[in-house]
Amino acid sequence: MDLETERQMEFYSHARPDGLAERQDFTSEMIERFEERPDFLYYRHVLFHKREGDPPKGLEDHDHRHVKKIVDRFNRDQSKPANEDVAERVFLVSENRIQLTYHREDDRIVAAWRSFVKPNNLGDQQNQQSFTHDMVSTY
Repeated sequence: MDLETERQMEFYSHARPDGLAERQDFTSEMIERFEERPDFLYYRHVLFHKREGDPPKGLEDHDHRHVKKIVDRFNRDQSKPANEDVAERVFLVSENRIQLTYHREDDRIVAAWRSFVKPNNLGDQQNQQSFTHDMVSTY
């Protein structure tokens, strides 16, 4: 199929091991909705780099869309405390960061969150940087 074709697909989620119920596929984004997953995932939104002009440095492959950002949203898991139960997980691929937002506790106005920064040169065995506490922000 052509990567530039927009399409919407609906699935019988109970017949699929991943619980996928719907997928909307556009040129620069994809939205998926899930039902009754054991990990409570119900929504995924993937943003791709725009295909206008030259792709970002290092992403010269024209046969694939390259991920810029992934947003996963989760229903509340009542078996965990709200401040340990992830509500939203954001992979900021182009920024080498991951953000976690937890479900809000009943007596709180703002939800707890964490942000992780990927170490530089993670794949370089000779010049590998360790993951340190200053690469994590918490509220």
